[in-house]
Amino acid sequence: MKKKVSLFYILWDEIRRHLSIRSLTTISILLLFLLSIFLFANYEIMQRPDILERYSGQGMSPYFISLYWFITTVATVGYGDITPVTMKGMLVALMVMLSGVMILSLIISQVTSRIVSMNLAACSESPGQGRR
Repeated sequence: MKKKVSLFYILWDEIRRHLSIRSLTTISILLLFLLSIFLFANYEIMQRPDILERYSGQGMSPYFISLYWFITTVATVGYGDITPVTMKGMLVALMVMLSGVMILSLIISQVTSRIVSMNLAACSESPGQGRR
């Protein structure tokens, strides 16, 4: 008897075979960020006439406003000109804040690791110039 396999399993298996873990992680993070921008625009920006009026006069779309909010939140600047007021918007904001801090920590640790590796390699190449 042949085992049934779902379409999602086949798709996941193909993706996993062709992409590395680093590529999958990067794509997942980008998709999470795009989803956050889309959700915040739908839950917060489009539901609040005050924000829509303020920015639509300048020709800005709700998605651009949401992108602006997203970048200021992830960059930990947080000007406060756009803040979530609904429960759904606050949940999206929490998701963005937590993932932003985790991604920033990951980037800092990777850069630090590379710098330390380069310094160790430089020290091992020049044995005559040891510590004094």
